[in-house]
Parts: sequence; C-alpha cells; structure tokens
Amino acid sequence: SAKVKGELDPMSFTNNGVGVIKAGTLSSLVEADTIGFVQAKTINNGILYSTAAFNGNNPSTMGIGRVSVQGSITNAYIVAAGNLGLISAASVTGTAIMAGINTSDLVQNAFPSALASNATLEDVMLKPAKGASATSFSDSQIAAYDVGSLKLGTISTTYSPGVTTGIQ
Repeated sequence: SAKVKGELDPMSFTNNGVGVIKAGTLSSLVEADTIGFVQAKTINNGILYSTAAFNGNNPSTMGIGRVSVQGSITNAYIVAAGNLGLISAASVTGTAIMAGINTSDLVQNAFPSALASNATLEDVMLKPAKGASATSFSDSQIAAYDVGSLKLGTISTTYSPGVTTGIQ
C-alpha cells in the first residue's frame, strides 16, 4: 500500500497487487494486477489500470475494488481488464471508466470494440462535494459488459466530430 499526503506525480509504479493508495491529488500511472482501494482528494490526468483478467471461476474478484474521490476526476482513465467496484466522486469530466478491456483496446475518445464477457462495473456514484449543491458527469465514457447502478447527477456532453461519450 502507499500513502501520499500531497500529490502523487510524476511517480508511476507497477506491482503485482496494490492494497491501498491514499493521495491528495493522483495524477500518475498506477498499474497493478489488482488495486484494492484508492482514496484521493482529486484525480487529474491519472491512470488506474488493473491487468487482472475477468475470472469466470470467481466472478466477484475485483481488478479495482473501490475508488473514492472527494472532489473531481478529470481527464483520467480508471480501467480494468476484469471487474471494477464502486467509483465515487463529486464530478467526472473527460474520463474513461471501463471494465473488461485491455490497454491495447484503449484508444482515447473511442469505446472499446470488445468488452470481456461478463466483466462488471458495480456502481458509479457522484455526490456533491462539501458546500456544493450539484454533481456533474461530462464528456466521459462508462463501458462494461454489465453496468450496475449509476448516480450521475447532471449529464452533459459536448459534440465533437469523431469523439464518443456516454454509457455503453
């Protein structure tokens, strides 16, 4: 596990399994077989990537167990080759949240052509930050074979030719 009081940048690390990451601002690459829990004030230009493939023999196994962000997730990737657990934040902008894909399938602003059969994204829940009255989900992507509950607040997309946003 890693605990960083300030910003986790430009540090990047690769590991077989990461239990807990706590950071102020996460703006680096975290790649591991599994990632148990990530807690941050913000994620800005960060990448969380679990390489653990979907396990049909144990479908409840999470590639990334939980991501809890007090503020915003901006221009980030939260991606698992297998399952994703709960993702919570105050807002999500310009971000890809995807379960059941490999990095070779990940192309900015494009949905993956093939999602791993039965890979699950449990929940995405946006709730207002302290002192704020609303949440926002904008210009972002959510993709998984099986998507659980989504509580996104105000959804906004900006049309740009060749850019796909939304939920798949």
